[in-house]
Amino acid sequence: MTDKEEYSHLVGIELEPRMISSVRCKKSFAISDVQVEFQLLDYLGMNIETEKIALPFIQRVLTLSGIKLGVLYNPHYCFWENRRSLEFYKYRGGLKIYHDSHLDAKAVDLSQRPGRIAATGDWRFVGASDYWFGPAIFEVFPREHLLAFKQGLSIQELPNGIIHLQLLHLGEYWSDDSQARIKALREHLEIDRLEREYRKALRDLWEQRHGKPGKGIE
Repeated sequence: MTDKEEYSHLVGIELEPRMISSVRCKKSFAISDVQVEFQLLDYLGMNIETEKIALPFIQRVLTLSGIKLGVLYNPHYCFWENRRSLEFYKYRGGLKIYHDSHLDAKAVDLSQRPGRIAATGDWRFVGASDYWFGPAIFEVFPREHLLAFKQGLSIQELPNGIIHLQLLHLGEYWSDDSQARIKALREHLEIDRLEREYRKALRDLWEQRHGKPGKGIE
């Protein structure tokens, strides 16, 4: 059975490539509403709204080839951590506001939010409680470098070579301790450098094709 056939067997539907694979488990808003997102060499997409089958599903996905990065996170936390537009904020005290030249409008500075999303190409970093690093991403993050990270709750290499990092307890995401753990991981993986390099590559490609800087590509 091919990986695509195995994914289809897991969810009972035919899957299309180049989509993000995710599992959603809904229980309560603040603590247990979590999303598992596996980013693969060939993206295959699915959404499962049933907590009962979420963990067995995760375990089966982890047996498949091509996994680059898996993350377990709360989508509500992720939403608020990445809102730049002032229109989302009823209370604005403590927000650092700047003028976004691309949008020509005031925006919220997210630079001090360690869990903010960082686009780095065919995978992305997001603040999460658990991370699974597959062999397909070891070219970016060497295995030994990943295992050297000690600020999480636990880290182990699974029998299939995937490294599982439990960084924090999801219900304690906003605590000072959890935020410090996310910041430490972001720095250990040099996420901001990788994002800068990716954005530079996008700018260079745009200018090469269009002969002028791309608006909105920071």
